[in-house]
Amino acid sequence: MQPWKQAHFIKVLPMSALFTVLLYTSFLTMGHVSIATVVVFRNATPLLTAVGENHIRGEQFSQNSMVSLRLPPLSLLAGKSQHMHLSNERTHSVFN
Repeated sequence: MQPWKQAHFIKVLPMSALFTVLLYTSFLTMGHVSIATVVVFRNATPLLTAVGENHIRGEQFSQNSMVSLRLPPLSLLAGKSQHMHLSNERTHSVFN
């Protein structure tokens, strides 16, 4: 294993600092935003990034990539409809 050189440290430091800031702001956000909101934005981020890459850089994606990018929104919709169905059943059983 080679000893660390200053050039290695300079390459790693910015990403380490950004990751630390990301973790810190994530912990601060948890006190103000519901977990469901965080999950929705976390699942939407790859799709938003892909749309941005397509429009800004003209990036083309394979069919497998397009299928995998469509899965999180579809699972979100399926989970939402299931949640609504279960909520309606609970409400109906409470009032009857």
